[in-house]
Amino acid sequence: MGLLLPNIDTDFSLSSQNKQTTALSAALKQMLKTNFFVHFKYKYQMKQTKHILFAVLCLLIFTSELFSQTNEEQIRAIRKASNSALKSSDTKKVLSYLTDDVLTTTGNGTLLCGKDELQKYILDGGKSKMYWIRDTKEIIVYTERGLAWESGVWNGYDPEKSNNSIINGNYSAMWTKESGIWKIKSQLFVTINER
Repeated sequence: MGLLLPNIDTDFSLSSQNKQTTALSAALKQMLKTNFFVHFKYKYQMKQTKHILFAVLCLLIFTSELFSQTNEEQIRAIRKASNSALKSSDTKKVLSYLTDDVLTTTGNGTLLCGKDELQKYILDGGKSKMYWIRDTKEIIVYTERGLAWESGVWNGYDPEKSNNSIINGNYSAMWTKESGIWKIKSQLFVTINER
């Protein structure tokens, strides 16, 4: 409902003979104008507040969907990020997806204990652009214990030699949910084919 205001110019036109009445009329005009603008400003602010509340609500809905991923979806997303980190040679990022005491068995059977050994193994590769992509085929989650099994196929690429995989095999990984975040606790790679 709109605010009904009197016609300020006609309803309050008083004789200039009475200065007090004119002053009172001017004051009343100013009050009505001020009240109108305060009312208008309030309605404008309410509209802005409604827009902000709507934006916050949308953000909450979006983030709740993001954080309501299933355990399997979370592991797949981490695996995808890990593959990207390997491809871009971001060793620090690669290691961030692992527990500190991770056990890694490489494709040739070498056992690496902990992040430090794995980092040394990666860095010993020198300036090689070799990277590995793991393609997840199966994930089984044991929610009560915060554990998961992942298995799939891995492919090794050397962009200096070919756009195709030059080595591949199967892998499996044990995941654990540390502080609400899935991390790899153990991983086994077995080389099946080399070109």
